[in-house]
Amino acid sequence: TDHVGGLDEIAKSGSVTIGEVIDRGDVDLPNLQPFRDYQSAMQGLRRDAVPGEILDLGGGVELKCLSSNGRLAGGAVIDLGGTAQQENSASISWLIRYGDFEMFVGGDLTGGSASSVNVERPVGVVCGDVDVYRVNMHGSALSSTQSLLRNLRPEFAIVSIGSPNGSNFPRADVIQRLSPPHRTIPVWSTTSGNGGYGFVDAGGTITLHTDGETYRATDAHGHSFTAWC
Repeated sequence: TDHVGGLDEIAKSGSVTIGEVIDRGDVDLPNLQPFRDYQSAMQGLRRDAVPGEILDLGGGVELKCLSSNGRLAGGAVIDLGGTAQQENSASISWLIRYGDFEMFVGGDLTGGSASSVNVERPVGVVCGDVDVYRVNMHGSALSSTQSLLRNLRPEFAIVSIGSPNGSNFPRADVIQRLSPPHRTIPVWSTTSGNGGYGFVDAGGTITLHTDGETYRATDAHGHSFTAWC
């Protein structure tokens, strides 16, 4: 429900004009009312994400699909059928590019623990080095594995999470993997999360600006830093 719930209200509000909706397709559909509401609201607008496709967002910004429903750019296929965390493992992952700036967004991709499938490892290989990593699964211990981070090597990580939250996100071991002593990087969270240490509470929306050579991260209070891509 947290993946598509609410999108039907957006469609029905009339405040947003929707030309096309890209999702993971109709394989192993969840039997949930929010998904059925989404199907109905987006009828005639939906199409499957195609791993390897590049979407032109205009102005030089590109969005490359790296994975969807266990299918990877390059043709590899991971069988997700009947596995734990299947809906999360099926997440679409994207590489956002503008000039030399690159950012990875992987939804709720899983890393192989708790009987889930390790989709992160092959996706990380396909993606490669990035500047910014939007942390998978809100900082869950099931994601942001060492194998993913060895390939992404991000210089900045963003955690999107509510506070308080019953899942105790972001997990302390994830923060440690993101920013170990030998390679410390800034890690910002949209809230204080579980109240843990090792990351910055940005107090709300985190905004990124880039000219393709540098990028600037700004928190909800106006504090910012600038880094080279």
